[in-house]
Amino acid sequence: MTPRKRDLRPFDGGGLVAPDPSYRRYIGQGSTLHHSRRKTRPAWSMGRARDCTDSSESNRGLEAAGSAGKCNALENVMIQAAVTKRAISLALALALATVAGPVAAEGVNPSETRRPSVLVGTWLVTNTPYSCSTGQVFPEFARPQLVTFGEGGTVVEGSGSPDFQPGQRSPGHGYWVRTGRHSFNAALEAFILFTSVVTPPATPRYVRGMQRFDYGIEIVDVDHWTSDTAVTFTDVAGATVPPSGCATTTAERMQ
Repeated sequence: MTPRKRDLRPFDGGGLVAPDPSYRRYIGQGSTLHHSRRKTRPAWSMGRARDCTDSSESNRGLEAAGSAGKCNALENVMIQAAVTKRAISLALALALATVAGPVAAEGVNPSETRRPSVLVGTWLVTNTPYSCSTGQVFPEFARPQLVTFGEGGTVVEGSGSPDFQPGQRSPGHGYWVRTGRHSFNAALEAFILFTSVVTPPATPRYVRGMQRFDYGIEIVDVDHWTSDTAVTFTDVAGATVPPSGCATTTAERMQ
Protein backbone atom coordinates (compact mmCIF):
# COMPACT_ATOMS: atom_id res chain seq x y z
CA MET A 1 0.00 0.00 0.00
CA THR A 2 1.31 3.39 -0.97
CA PRO A 3 1.70 5.68 2.04
CA ARG A 4 -0.57 8.66 1.96
CA LYS A 5 1.27 11.89 1.57
CA ARG A 6 0.64 14.53 4.14
CA ASP A 7 -1.07 17.55 2.66
CA LEU A 8 0.80 20.55 3.97
CA ARG A 9 -1.17 23.63 3.29
CA PRO A 10 0.32 26.81 4.77
CA PHE A 11 -1.77 29.89 5.37
CA ASP A 12 -0.09 31.82 2.61
CA GLY A 13 0.73 30.73 -0.91
CA GLY A 14 4.47 30.15 -0.46
CA GLY A 15 4.66 28.59 -3.88
CA LEU A 16 2.43 25.69 -2.84
CA VAL A 17 -1.10 24.93 -3.75
CA ALA A 18 -3.54 27.13 -1.87
CA PRO A 19 -6.01 25.33 0.37
CA ASP A 20 -9.32 24.50 -1.18
CA PRO A 21 -12.45 26.38 -0.06
CA SER A 22 -13.65 23.53 2.16
CA TYR A 23 -10.33 23.54 3.96
CA ARG A 24 -10.62 27.29 4.48
CA ARG A 25 -14.05 26.75 5.99
CA TYR A 26 -12.56 24.10 8.25
CA ILE A 27 -9.78 26.45 9.31
CA GLY A 28 -12.32 29.19 10.04
CA GLN A 29 -14.44 26.83 12.12
CA GLY A 30 -11.37 25.50 13.86
CA SER A 31 -10.29 29.02 14.75
CA THR A 32 -13.72 29.69 16.21
CA LEU A 33 -13.72 26.43 18.16
CA HIS A 34 -10.22 27.05 19.44
CA HIS A 35 -11.26 30.53 20.64
CA SER A 36 -14.37 29.18 22.36
CA ARG A 37 -12.34 26.56 24.22
CA ARG A 38 -9.94 29.11 25.67
CA LYS A 39 -9.51 28.50 29.40
CA THR A 40 -11.30 31.03 31.57
CA ARG A 41 -10.39 31.67 35.23
CA PRO A 42 -13.39 31.01 37.52
CA ALA A 43 -14.99 34.26 38.60
CA TRP A 44 -15.11 33.27 42.26
CA SER A 45 -11.31 32.75 42.31
CA MET A 46 -10.95 36.52 41.88
CA GLY A 47 -13.28 37.29 44.83
CA ARG A 48 -16.25 38.22 42.60
CA ALA A 49 -19.71 36.71 42.35
CA ARG A 50 -20.01 34.22 39.46
CA ASP A 51 -21.77 35.53 36.35
CA CYS A 52 -24.71 33.19 35.90
CA THR A 53 -25.20 34.28 32.24
CA ASP A 54 -21.59 33.76 31.01
CA SER A 55 -21.69 33.03 27.29
CA SER A 56 -18.90 30.46 27.69
CA GLU A 57 -21.30 28.26 29.62
CA SER A 58 -23.64 28.01 26.66
CA ASN A 59 -20.69 27.34 24.33
CA ARG A 60 -19.72 24.42 26.52
CA GLY A 61 -23.11 22.94 26.01
CA LEU A 62 -24.49 23.75 29.47
CA GLU A 63 -28.05 24.88 29.77
CA ALA A 64 -28.44 28.46 30.90
CA ALA A 65 -31.21 27.54 33.34
CA GLY A 66 -29.06 24.93 35.07
CA SER A 67 -26.13 27.33 35.39
CA ALA A 68 -28.38 30.02 36.85
CA GLY A 69 -29.76 27.53 39.38
CA LYS A 70 -26.29 26.64 40.63
CA CYS A 71 -25.37 30.30 41.01
CA ASN A 72 -28.62 31.13 42.75
CA ALA A 73 -28.04 28.28 45.23
CA LEU A 74 -24.53 29.56 45.99
CA GLU A 75 -25.82 33.11 46.47
CA ASN A 76 -28.61 31.86 48.77
CA VAL A 77 -26.11 30.02 50.96
CA MET A 78 -23.91 33.13 51.25
CA ILE A 79 -26.91 35.34 52.08
CA GLN A 80 -28.20 32.90 54.72
CA ALA A 81 -24.76 32.73 56.34
CA ALA A 82 -24.52 36.53 56.52
CA VAL A 83 -28.04 36.83 57.98
CA THR A 84 -27.33 34.13 60.58
CA LYS A 85 -24.07 35.81 61.64
CA ARG A 86 -25.80 39.18 62.01
CA ALA A 87 -28.67 37.64 64.00
CA ILE A 88 -26.25 35.98 66.43
CA SER A 89 -24.36 39.25 66.91
CA LEU A 90 -27.58 41.14 67.62
CA ALA A 91 -28.76 38.48 70.08
CA LEU A 92 -25.48 38.61 72.01
CA ALA A 93 -25.55 42.40 72.10
CA LEU A 94 -29.14 42.37 73.39
CA ALA A 95 -28.30 39.81 76.08
CA LEU A 96 -25.33 41.85 77.30
CA ALA A 97 -27.38 45.05 77.32
CA THR A 98 -30.18 43.35 79.29
CA VAL A 99 -27.84 41.96 81.94
CA ALA A 100 -25.39 44.82 82.21
CA GLY A 101 -27.73 47.77 81.71
CA PRO A 102 -29.15 48.25 85.23
CA VAL A 103 -25.81 47.71 86.93
CA ALA A 104 -23.82 49.79 84.45
CA ALA A 105 -26.27 52.63 84.95
CA GLU A 106 -25.16 52.78 88.58
CA GLY A 107 -21.48 52.86 87.62
CA VAL A 108 -20.75 49.30 88.80
CA ASN A 109 -18.84 46.74 86.79
CA PRO A 110 -21.30 43.85 86.18
CA SER A 111 -18.55 41.25 86.58
CA GLU A 112 -17.85 42.49 90.11
CA THR A 113 -21.37 42.68 91.60
CA ARG A 114 -21.00 39.23 93.18
CA ARG A 115 -17.29 38.65 92.66
CA PRO A 116 -15.57 36.86 95.59
CA SER A 117 -14.52 39.62 97.96
CA VAL A 118 -13.48 40.50 101.49
CA LEU A 119 -17.16 40.31 102.48
CA VAL A 120 -17.30 36.55 101.95
CA GLY A 121 -17.15 34.69 105.26
CA THR A 122 -18.87 34.53 108.64
CA TRP A 123 -19.22 37.65 110.79
CA LEU A 124 -20.22 38.33 114.39
CA VAL A 125 -22.68 41.22 113.95
CA THR A 126 -24.10 43.57 116.58
CA ASN A 127 -27.20 45.67 115.87
CA THR A 128 -27.72 48.66 118.17
CA PRO A 129 -31.14 50.34 117.71
CA TYR A 130 -31.62 54.08 117.57
CA SER A 131 -34.56 56.41 116.97
CA CYS A 132 -34.97 57.05 113.25
CA SER A 133 -36.42 60.52 113.97
CA THR A 134 -34.15 61.80 116.78
CA GLY A 135 -31.05 59.64 116.41
CA GLN A 136 -31.14 58.63 120.09
CA VAL A 137 -29.22 55.38 120.60
CA PHE A 138 -30.40 52.54 122.83
CA PRO A 139 -27.27 50.51 123.63
CA GLU A 140 -29.10 48.41 126.22
CA PHE A 141 -31.06 46.80 123.35
CA ALA A 142 -28.03 45.87 121.25
CA ARG A 143 -28.48 42.31 119.91
CA PRO A 144 -26.00 39.88 118.26
CA GLN A 145 -26.33 37.69 115.19
CA LEU A 146 -24.08 35.48 113.08
CA VAL A 147 -24.17 36.35 109.39
CA THR A 148 -22.46 34.36 106.64
CA PHE A 149 -21.91 35.86 103.19
CA GLY A 150 -21.32 33.24 100.50
CA GLU A 151 -19.69 33.51 97.08
CA GLY A 152 -22.24 34.32 94.42
CA GLY A 153 -24.35 36.63 96.59
CA THR A 154 -26.02 34.39 99.19
CA VAL A 155 -26.56 35.20 102.88
CA VAL A 156 -27.54 33.00 105.82
CA GLU A 157 -28.06 34.26 109.37
CA GLY A 158 -28.79 33.14 112.89
CA SER A 159 -30.15 35.49 115.55
CA GLY A 160 -28.73 35.60 119.07
CA SER A 161 -31.50 37.82 120.44
CA PRO A 162 -32.95 36.66 123.78
CA ASP A 163 -36.14 38.61 123.06
CA PHE A 164 -37.57 35.85 120.89
CA GLN A 165 -39.30 32.95 122.57
CA PRO A 166 -37.93 29.45 121.84
CA GLY A 167 -38.74 28.45 118.27
CA GLN A 168 -40.41 31.76 117.52
CA ARG A 169 -37.97 32.92 114.81
CA SER A 170 -36.52 30.99 111.88
CA PRO A 171 -32.97 31.42 110.52
CA GLY A 172 -32.57 34.30 108.06
CA HIS A 173 -31.76 34.01 104.35
CA GLY A 174 -30.92 36.70 101.83
CA TYR A 175 -28.57 38.14 99.23
CA TRP A 176 -25.75 40.66 98.83
CA VAL A 177 -24.45 42.78 95.93
CA ARG A 178 -21.43 45.02 95.46
CA THR A 179 -22.26 48.71 95.03
CA GLY A 180 -18.74 50.15 95.09
CA ARG A 181 -15.11 49.24 95.66
CA HIS A 182 -15.62 48.93 99.43
CA SER A 183 -19.41 49.02 99.74
CA PHE A 184 -22.20 46.48 99.53
CA ASN A 185 -25.95 46.17 99.95
CA ALA A 186 -27.36 43.13 101.68
CA ALA A 187 -30.81 42.01 102.78
CA LEU A 188 -32.10 39.04 104.74
CA GLU A 189 -35.48 37.88 105.99
CA ALA A 190 -36.64 35.49 108.70
CA PHE A 191 -40.05 34.14 109.68
CA ILE A 192 -41.71 35.07 112.95
CA LEU A 193 -43.55 31.80 113.32
CA PHE A 194 -46.05 32.80 116.00
CA THR A 195 -47.11 35.80 118.03
CA SER A 196 -45.35 36.20 121.38
CA VAL A 197 -47.18 34.47 124.20
CA VAL A 198 -47.83 36.95 127.03
CA THR A 199 -50.04 37.27 130.05
CA PRO A 200 -52.77 39.90 129.60
CA PRO A 201 -52.87 42.80 129.76
CA ALA A 202 -49.30 42.74 128.45
CA THR A 203 -48.87 43.45 124.73
CA PRO A 204 -47.07 40.86 122.59
CA ARG A 205 -43.58 42.05 121.62
CA TYR A 206 -43.63 40.29 118.24
CA VAL A 207 -46.51 39.24 116.02
CA ARG A 208 -46.56 36.42 113.49
CA GLY A 209 -45.06 37.54 110.19
CA MET A 210 -41.56 38.45 108.95
CA GLN A 211 -38.43 40.26 110.12
CA ARG A 212 -36.18 41.92 107.52
CA PHE A 213 -32.71 43.53 107.73
CA ASP A 214 -31.49 45.90 105.02
CA TYR A 215 -27.76 46.63 105.34
CA GLY A 216 -25.69 49.35 103.69
CA ILE A 217 -22.24 47.89 104.31
CA GLU A 218 -18.98 49.85 104.29
CA ILE A 219 -15.76 47.86 104.65
CA VAL A 220 -13.43 49.24 107.34
CA ASP A 221 -10.68 46.66 106.86
CA VAL A 222 -10.46 42.95 106.04
CA ASP A 223 -11.90 42.00 109.44
CA HIS A 224 -14.42 44.78 110.12
CA TRP A 225 -17.38 46.54 108.51
CA THR A 226 -20.16 48.90 109.57
CA SER A 227 -23.68 49.56 108.36
CA ASP A 228 -26.62 51.89 108.74
CA THR A 229 -29.39 49.29 108.93
CA ALA A 230 -33.17 49.27 108.59
CA VAL A 231 -34.99 46.64 110.67
CA THR A 232 -38.56 45.99 109.57
CA PHE A 233 -41.24 43.75 111.08
CA THR A 234 -44.40 42.92 109.11
CA ASP A 235 -47.47 40.91 109.99
CA VAL A 236 -48.98 38.15 107.83
CA ALA A 237 -50.85 40.81 105.81
CA GLY A 238 -47.57 42.62 105.01
CA ALA A 239 -48.29 45.68 107.18
CA THR A 240 -45.35 47.19 109.07
CA VAL A 241 -45.62 46.63 112.81
CA PRO A 242 -43.51 47.46 115.93
CA PRO A 243 -40.72 47.20 116.86
CA SER A 244 -39.55 48.28 113.39
CA GLY A 245 -36.82 50.92 113.36
CA CYS A 246 -33.22 51.86 112.65
CA ALA A 247 -29.95 50.39 113.89
CA THR A 248 -26.24 50.96 113.77
CA THR A 249 -24.45 47.75 112.86
CA THR A 250 -20.86 46.73 113.50
CA ALA A 251 -19.29 43.45 112.40
CA GLU A 252 -16.11 41.53 113.13
CA ARG A 253 -14.93 38.58 111.10
CA MET A 254 -15.21 35.26 112.90
CA GLN A 255 -11.72 33.94 113.58
